[in-house]
Amino acid sequence: MIMIATVGIVAEEEFERAQAAICALAGYCDYEDWLDARWGLQFGLALAGVEAKLVVVDLASFLEWCALTETSADERALDAFASVAPATPGAAEPLAFALDRRLISVQTH
Repeated sequence: MIMIATVGIVAEEEFERAQAAICALAGYCDYEDWLDARWGLQFGLALAGVEAKLVVVDLASFLEWCALTETSADERALDAFASVAPATPGAAEPLAFALDRRLISVQTH
């Protein structure tokens, strides 16, 4: 059975806002530094036999989803959101998806 994981990222032009909204991102000096870390996570998962892919999500949609599901806005939640949201780089309208909170921690399917 192949394990699949999704690693969520935001577009470069949204990174500064993402740093303000997601506390863990404040430790990265710039978008490239954070993106390198996300690529590293994807690579590590691949080495462990997990099929992992990077998915760009709309920051506003992610933050709205966090509010609706009462979920902390962090990288783990970003990954969970990326696994259920369509990739929306440059989306004209924000999209929001509400899920049962028990499903938030499920990152493989």
